[in-house]
Amino acid sequence: MRKTIVLSIIVVVVFLISLVIYNSKSNADGSSNNNFINGEIDFSNFNKINEKITNEFTFPGYEEILGEKGDIVIVPDSITGKDESLSKQGFYQRNKKYVYKNPEKGVVIILSITAATSQSNNTWEHSIYYTEDLFNPQSGDLSKTYNENYPSSEVAQYSFLGNGYAISVLGISNNLSNQEVFTLSETTQFVDALSTYNGYTIF
Repeated sequence: MRKTIVLSIIVVVVFLISLVIYNSKSNADGSSNNNFINGEIDFSNFNKINEKITNEFTFPGYEEILGEKGDIVIVPDSITGKDESLSKQGFYQRNKKYVYKNPEKGVVIILSITAATSQSNNTWEHSIYYTEDLFNPQSGDLSKTYNENYPSSEVAQYSFLGNGYAISVLGISNNLSNQEVFTLSETTQFVDALSTYNGYTIF
């Protein structure tokens, strides 16, 4: 067990060192893209990815329901002023959302893509996972916080950075079949399919 932990730490350290070296070289030779044009965000990569997803990407068993329609982007005023959302570079203009539904499994997967100033490629940011068994259990260490009013839904979320865009994938279900890590598995499979579909790597 101890050897496995040490090996895992070594692999992570080597990966981080490689990432730092790669970024340093990119900055040194000027090969890293600058996603600002005249002080504004470059939408080119963001537009290319959305075009490919809209026209090409499918996930078996799931139907995308928004199509070309937009949706409301809600951002607290503490993050940005009200007027910014409607500007040329505002949140409404640089965000595209897709909603995939699987009626048999009772799963909804939301894919959100936002134009950003990131110069990174294939960078994982964070993951979130919620299940009733883990965080609202009737027995165990957290049982004292149990309350029937808390939701029984499972939620899994992944966030990534690409070159000129940010991606968030959110999976939601009630796990009707009561399978272990069901929603997490569905969301992970969606991310895997999205990242490599048609030979084109997004992340």
